[in-house]
Amino acid sequence: MKKIERREIEKQVKKEYAAARDWCSYDHFRYYKMMIDTSDGDIWSDVFLSENEWKVYHSETIMSLENYYYGTIKEKEAEYIEDAIRKLKSAGWEIV
Repeated sequence: MKKIERREIEKQVKKEYAAARDWCSYDHFRYYKMMIDTSDGDIWSDVFLSENEWKVYHSETIMSLENYYYGTIKEKEAEYIEDAIRKLKSAGWEIV
């Protein structure tokens, strides 16, 4: 069983979400999608110049982190963290 510390998940989410917010701050046409790879626990933000751009991943272990909550930065981070934990646990990870 693979193990990952909760604080490592939190660190990755906060870093990548900050980078995504910075990217999107330059104009209203930029956007991002938070991603996770459940095979290695890596979390990153895909950033795009328009809604007509996207990346297609051909791995079943790569998926997006969902965030339906329109709240503060801390609340959105918390939702990304909880979704990452859910997806990692479903993939057989132990969160310590």
